[in-house]
Amino acid sequence: MSRPRPDDATAPAADGRQVSLLGGFRRWLLVVTVVPALLFGTLYSWLQYRAEREQLRDGVASTARLLGSNIDEYVANHLSAVTMLADTSTSGLTWQADIIRLQKSYPGLGGVVLVDREGHLQLALPEWKYPPRSRGTQIDQEYFAHVRDSGESWASNALHSSGLGKENVVVLAAPLRRNGRFDGVLAGAVDIRSLTAPSVESLRARDYEMLLVDRTGHVIYAGPRLGYGFGQSVAGTPFASAGPALDHAGGKVLLVPGVLGGRDAFFSAEPLHNGWTIYVGAPRALLLHVMLQRILLMTALLLLVVVGVLVASRYQMRRMGAAVDDLLGVLQDYALGREADIERVRSLPEELRPLANAVVMMSGRLNEAYRKLSLSLEKQRELTSQREQEVQARTAELRQAVAELDRMTRVDALTGAYNVRALHERIADPAAMLKTATRASIGVLVLDIDFFKAYNDRYGHPAGDTLLKRVVGLIRSALRSPDDELIRSGGEEFVVLLPGADLEPALIVAQRICDSVRAADIVHDGSVHGRLTVSIGVAVAVPETGLDIKLAMVQADEALYRAKNNGRDRFSV
Repeated sequence: MSRPRPDDATAPAADGRQVSLLGGFRRWLLVVTVVPALLFGTLYSWLQYRAEREQLRDGVASTARLLGSNIDEYVANHLSAVTMLADTSTSGLTWQADIIRLQKSYPGLGGVVLVDREGHLQLALPEWKYPPRSRGTQIDQEYFAHVRDSGESWASNALHSSGLGKENVVVLAAPLRRNGRFDGVLAGAVDIRSLTAPSVESLRARDYEMLLVDRTGHVIYAGPRLGYGFGQSVAGTPFASAGPALDHAGGKVLLVPGVLGGRDAFFSAEPLHNGWTIYVGAPRALLLHVMLQRILLMTALLLLVVVGVLVASRYQMRRMGAAVDDLLGVLQDYALGREADIERVRSLPEELRPLANAVVMMSGRLNEAYRKLSLSLEKQRELTSQREQEVQARTAELRQAVAELDRMTRVDALTGAYNVRALHERIADPAAMLKTATRASIGVLVLDIDFFKAYNDRYGHPAGDTLLKRVVGLIRSALRSPDDELIRSGGEEFVVLLPGADLEPALIVAQRICDSVRAADIVHDGSVHGRLTVSIGVAVAVPETGLDIKLAMVQADEALYRAKNNGRDRFSV
């Protein structure tokens, strides 16, 4: 129930308008609810669109890299098998049996032919596909001429014929040599379906499409929605206008208009090691469909929020208006010295009732409450300051302990060199090593102590541990700078990473390590040299070109074995 106000409080404003706090609050609540909701919804939708677009682009790029790697591996494995057979089979009597074993091991090789140095067919399997009367046929194919002229194994471009009958294939050919001279070609025809089937199945599940193009720009495989046939040139197609940009985009994903049955699509290109190029694309409609669903859901949620806020605010405003009227009545009774209306105080909401009771008792207790509050706050500040100092001291101790523990997990306890965990971190993030390097390459040395097991057997494991520590010191003395890292990767095996080093500096460091260990003149009666020596394999990693540390370690490990086979106490590339 409203209480009468004094005249000066109920008079209108100077401009004649009645000022309504509750009415103004309702209008502002509507503004601050609807406008931010609309702005937030618009911004959120835009950010979601960009996030979904980047996610789709990243998916296309990563899929292109993965499928390119799979096809590269497939072609490399089959070409290596053909090359190995060409290098190892020397007897004409065993060719047929060897080729049959090759086809059983590699079902993707639909047919295998043996051609002499003059280009005449000598053997073709399986016989049901290439009848015996085909023998002696002149083979006039690009793959024969290329292998003959280059002397190297080769994966061909798209072919409608491998030389015997019409078929859509790529041919993997390797040279035959006798007494170091060209003696013919062994070639296997790879069926396109076996080459692309695993990739096509994974793409179909995601509504993606793939285009595989050879070195001359002719189609090896194209998804059905692209509309290209085997051997067709992509020149003059909607896809061709974006082709050069994709080929040189450095991993970027571009929007190619009208390439999927008249629809736009995001495409990414990945060059293969054999000169082919794989293009993977996803229709832009995938992105628009997802975004439409999210926009509709966001709009519905925003509408529900706005309606709920308006309804709840209207109801609360009415309750608040009545409660404020009653509270003002209690304050007027106190100001006029009248006894407070207890029934009115009891009718107030729980949130306002303590305020009304406080007004009644405010005079006598306000100062005492203020004094007690001041003392309490002062004690609280002192206690808080003390606790903050204790927390800071404890935090500093914990940080120091954590830092020491982290260092210990990356360092080999025996030698003080980095351990395998540190090596894995460098492999996972090579860019961290190149922050201060002047070159984008990393020299990789794989090092092994010669005849270390014999040393342990002859002098005992404690002496072997002491030797490892000493060798670590000798290796460190041969490094270029503190940025070079020494890692113990196994018992007597070490890896040296040289950030910013290409092959020449890496070879210099390898020579210094060999010289340093040799100059130490550590007696080793179990070694053929009579003293301790090391063998080193050298390689260079260039992460931005795909030659990462892990691959370089494989190359360096192979070089290490060559160094050991050549007599140890040396390095090899």
